[in-house]
Amino acid sequence: MSAVQSPRTFDNSVGPQVREGRDPHRRVFALLFVLILLASSQVATQLCARDFAYQPALGCCFGRLYPPWAIVAWAARWGSLYPSAFRAAANAGLLATAVGMMSLVAVKLALVRANPYLHGSARWSNEFDIRQAGLLGSRDGLLQRLLGSPQPS
Repeated sequence: MSAVQSPRTFDNSVGPQVREGRDPHRRVFALLFVLILLASSQVATQLCARDFAYQPALGCCFGRLYPPWAIVAWAARWGSLYPSAFRAAANAGLLATAVGMMSLVAVKLALVRANPYLHGSARWSNEFDIRQAGLLGSRDGLLQRLLGSPQPS
């Protein structure tokens, strides 16, 4: 008689079961997303500060390094007077954001493994599967079932 395989040998999960807990790097990518936004904002701020020759009117800085959000206050204060300088800084910030996001997407795509059940989870059934489906019935013969006596070994 052939050995019956355990149901734990095969993974027949499909659909939502496959997608559960699928992305262990979700928090890392969220953090990288925020860092890319901060870095691109810093690029725009520093470019704008360079265009204005690091004047004292720009506010406090640490060795010509301004906080990333400083450009928002500058644009509110002087954006209508110097639109080309702020437009150039915004374009540089958008370019830095686009490059960072494309890099993040490329890394994400490289880390994603193909779904092993992309085309279903079909396989040949074994004796265990057939018995569980009730296709073979019990191991007792008809006479043993009628009389209630156990099957001889």
